[in-house]
Amino acid sequence: LLAISRFERTNAAYGNAVGDARLARLARRIERLVVEMVGPTALLARVAGTEFLICLPPEHSDVERAQLLARQLVAAASRPFN
Repeated sequence: LLAISRFERTNAAYGNAVGDARLARLARRIERLVVEMVGPTALLARVAGTEFLICLPPEHSDVERAQLLARQLVAAASRPFN
């Protein structure tokens, strides 16, 4: 489960329309990274406002690969939007 912290600050500062657009861009960024690292067999779903579920196929679900993906996801989510 990937939960985006403090996202409500974006909505408060810029409004819900901008927040929704940024969240959609972030979801695409996450999806590209997961497909790049794991392949199209991974499942990515938005399960709540700022929470995403990522299910890895068995061949990518060992601890080391999951930790690498987690680090890459945090880095991708931390990058600013243009």
